Amino acid sequence: MGTAAFRDHPFARRIVGKRVLVAEDDADIRKMLTIVLEAVGAVVSEAGSLRQTVARLQESAPDALILDWNLGGTTGDRLFAELATLSPPFAGSILVISGDQRVTTAVLPKTPRTVVLLKPFLPVHLVAALGGLLP
Repeated sequence: MGTAAFRDHPFARRIVGKRVLVAEDDADIRKMLTIVLEAVGAVVSEAGSLRQTVARLQESAPDALILDWNLGGTTGDRLFAELATLSPPFAGSILVISGDQRVTTAVLPKTPRTVVLLKPFLPVHLVAALGGLLP
């Protein structure tokens, strides 16, 4: 599936101009996510650890957070607990990415606009999932 497939996805236009924080500890995956999101017009910032993620969220509230469920060895439960302590609270969309098939929306805290995308996935799946979360 070529570049045009994810750029032409109907939800790609929802991502244009949106600020997205990519929180992923694997540098190669983080770079791939950034490339795809920038190709559809997102303004992307990156974090490689829980500490960096919290710092970036406190600096400016993005429209969406792409969150690796196992960010730097920290479990998703801890990540969501940290998000709950932010002031002001994070009110954007959250796309949780994970290679663990057991991670589903059923195990996530009950937060609005949160979905899970299981690894491995194609760029078009990323655009569809994130675009589907954004207004």
